[in-house]
Parts: sequence; structure tokens; C-alpha cells
Amino acid sequence: MQPSPAEIDAFCARHGLDALTPAHRARMAELAVAVAEAAAALPRPTDKFLEPATVFRVPA
Repeated sequence: MQPSPAEIDAFCARHGLDALTPAHRARMAELAVAVAEAAAALPRPTDKFLEPATVFRVPA
């Protein structure tokens, strides 16, 4: 789903990109879809509290 112009404007304001032209902002909106899809394909790190089974020891 492509972000709305308001979302792109808010992103630019948060990151100090106020000088971008409308053409630049339109291109950002186009690329946002590909970036979101690529980010969704990245493996997520597991919870740091979940350890592999080899860490646990059976009490003697």
C-alpha cells in the first residue's frame, strides 16, 4: 500500500527533509512500497530472553 502524501510530508518533517521538491516526495512515495516489502522479508531477531536449549543444564 502506497503511503499518502500526508504520511510522506510527516516523514520529511521528522527527518529534516523540508527542502525536497514535490517530485522528490512523489518518488519517495513510490519507493516506500519496495522498501516496506524488503524490510518485511528480513528475518527478525528473536527475543533476547529466549535461549537455545543447549544453554540449559539438568540439575545433578
